[in-house]
Order: sequence, then C-alpha cells, then structure tokens
Amino acid sequence: MPRSKKLDKNQMNLFEFHLTFNGDECVKTLEGGNQENLSDFEYHLRKSIKETLDRCAKRKQDPLDRIEVAARMSRKLGREITKSNIDQWSAMSTVQRRIHADALKALCEVTSDFAPMHAFVEGCGFKALSPDEAKAAEYGAKMFIKRQIEVELKDIVSDIDESGITKKLIARMLGGSRDI
Repeated sequence: MPRSKKLDKNQMNLFEFHLTFNGDECVKTLEGGNQENLSDFEYHLRKSIKETLDRCAKRKQDPLDRIEVAARMSRKLGREITKSNIDQWSAMSTVQRRIHADALKALCEVTSDFAPMHAFVEGCGFKALSPDEAKAAEYGAKMFIKRQIEVELKDIVSDIDESGITKKLIARMLGGSRDI
C-alpha cells in the first residue's frame, strides 16, 4: 500500500502564489489620522521604520545605531537629519512629526532595508517588486497579451471559408481575375 506524503504546513508550494492587490487587506486607510492620532497607514509605516532601525542596529555586518543612520542620511540628503528626527518618525506618540518622502528613500538606502518603502507602496494597494521580479511580471503580462492575441486569431480564422479563400488566392497568384 503506497504511503501518503505528509505535507509540512510550513513548506511553501513553489507554484502557489498569494499576491494581494487593490481592495485587499494590504491597503491601509488614512481615515482617523489627524494631529493627535495616527491613521492605519501611518501606524504601519512607522512600525516598519522602527523594525528596520532595530534590525539595522542588530545586524552582524555594519550595524548602525540611529546616530549613524542620521549622519549618513544627512550626507545623502544634503541637509541635517538628527537622531531626534529618526526617533520622532518611528515613535507612535509623536504624531505631528512625519517623515518626508526623500528621507524615507534615504533611510532605506542607508540601512539597506527597503521594508519601509514596501510598507508605503503596499499600504496604497500596490506591490513593490525587485528588478528581477518586475521582469518576471512583465514576462507574465506579455504572455497574457500573447494569449489574448492567439484567441482573437482563432476567432478570425474560424470565420474564414478556407477552401474559398484558398481558390481566390491561387487565382490571384496565377494572374487570374481579382473578383472570383
């Protein structure tokens, strides 16, 4: 009697993709956000910034504390970024202090961790892809278009009287009448 394979629930099936797009749980709302309260979107962005900074400080290769992150961001942006700025951007209690878009990019580049950028993009309902993932997605989109064209070509061919058109084309090639 053949043994049934037990699947490990933690094992990923290579052909099973779970991408969520517009309208799904990744989209974060701006509702409820004001000078005293964080919106769901900003809460998740700040949480991602904090987690990135924590990972950056604990990594074995080139660990960076917030002071060094601020110094490197300052050099990259050409304006002063302080540890206090970083603390305020990642704290849930300093609602009025919000990160600028260029500072978010600089933070990601300095820490070599683009999780906050993904949180930003995916909070809007989009997907951030690596260059290789983007190429694969482009390939998939082109294959989809190719399939659509093939379906349309089949519809066109199905409406053609093949024997009649063959006779007309042969007659034309032999110099016969154009109105057969």
